[in-house]
Amino acid sequence: MFFDSIIFDLDGTLWKACSSTAYGWNRALEKMGRSERCTPADIEKVAGKFYMDCVKEVFPNIDIPYPELAAALSVHEKNAVIERGGTLYPGLEEGLTSLKKSYKLYLVSNCAGWYLNSFFDFSGLSRFFEDSTCHGMTNLSKDLNILNIMEKNGLSKSIYIGDTMGDFVSAKKAGTSFGLASYGFGKVDEAKIIFEDFHQLTDYFQKLRVLEDKAEYRKNVAAIIIDKQKKILMGKKKVEAGETPFWQLPQGGIEEGESAEEAITREITEETGMSSFSIIGETDESYRYIWNEKFNPDSPYIGQEQIYFLIEAEDIAQLTETDDFDAYEWVDPSEAVDRTLDIKKPVYTKALKFFHLLED
Repeated sequence: MFFDSIIFDLDGTLWKACSSTAYGWNRALEKMGRSERCTPADIEKVAGKFYMDCVKEVFPNIDIPYPELAAALSVHEKNAVIERGGTLYPGLEEGLTSLKKSYKLYLVSNCAGWYLNSFFDFSGLSRFFEDSTCHGMTNLSKDLNILNIMEKNGLSKSIYIGDTMGDFVSAKKAGTSFGLASYGFGKVDEAKIIFEDFHQLTDYFQKLRVLEDKAEYRKNVAAIIIDKQKKILMGKKKVEAGETPFWQLPQGGIEEGESAEEAITREITEETGMSSFSIIGETDESYRYIWNEKFNPDSPYIGQEQIYFLIEAEDIAQLTETDDFDAYEWVDPSEAVDRTLDIKKPVYTKALKFFHLLED
């Protein structure tokens, strides 16, 4: 997917101020005559969570009411962060300068309002962001704050950059893509887009913009094969060890010198073993989808441009295991959409509606 905007998390993504927070909390505890102390590492472990949750996790057994403790810690943390600031990740200002030329930039955090303002005051980077918000300003969860930023600014193709599982979940709830700042505090095994530092992040989005300007799609055909009951043939794709199997329609590239009809005839036989079938129709336009979010800048293609053919199977007994599929099932049209990869769902839906196999 291409993006028109990037929404950033703050802690663990743009800067880290754990040392200042730990200093402020320890000063508060000292003023209260307490012996408990915390370290910057303790703060890192809870970064990105709501403030009260952070306090409870760092001091799970303290015998002070948490509202009272949180209020005291916040006062001294605020003084410490304002006085000492935080550490900006290497390449941040240079990267934001470059990114702002091609993308609209935003900031959404779970922090307090004063903390967000302190970041801007300390870093001097507010000029790069079109808008920003945080839990302390709205009392809303991060996913709702992301949604509000998108609705308020008319965004439709955003990606959220964060460093924790909480950030990943929030982005998913908000319906945005997610990029992992793995240089931050957390770990997200499910992340598909991963940045080891801000230089790599900047380079990725710069190349992505160039790729968008030079986008090419591989010419392709796909077969909607139906039986007498209007069930659709789905094949379970063979994958490499460790990869997750998935279901899809038979499909393949159009080779040089081939017509689309010649290509679909060849592909059906190669991928399913079937040779007895009839072509009923084809879409009057091609449908595009992008392969995935992890682009290869050295590839000339970013996805497929497919013509869909409606095929009537004449001898389903010919189905055999091939290099492409190791299992087959005949499913209802709606299930065909549900079973395939997310990147293909929109084009499957369009093609099935074109052939009146799905209702509008």
